[in-house]
Amino acid sequence: MFKTIPCYSVTTVLASSVALGIEESIDPVEQFKASTLQKVDGLRCAVHGKPPIVDFHGLTLRDVRISMRCCCRELSARANQAIAKPLSRI
Repeated sequence: MFKTIPCYSVTTVLASSVALGIEESIDPVEQFKASTLQKVDGLRCAVHGKPPIVDFHGLTLRDVRISMRCCCRELSARANQAIAKPLSRI
């Protein structure tokens, strides 16, 4: 017997696409990854100068897990705070 697995698609209007009137369909997991990475983009340790390394595991929003490696506790705390905040809109 076969099990039906639902497939999810999220339609998002990207800021750059609004001007062009183009609508793009983005995988929700990829959208989650991109927004999470955007939150820590440019973040570096004040002491060591290193960025956090963020890895994603899982194929669905329900299963996705984030693992993050940082050079010190200070950077880890800053990166966690950045990820916890909502992404600011343009």
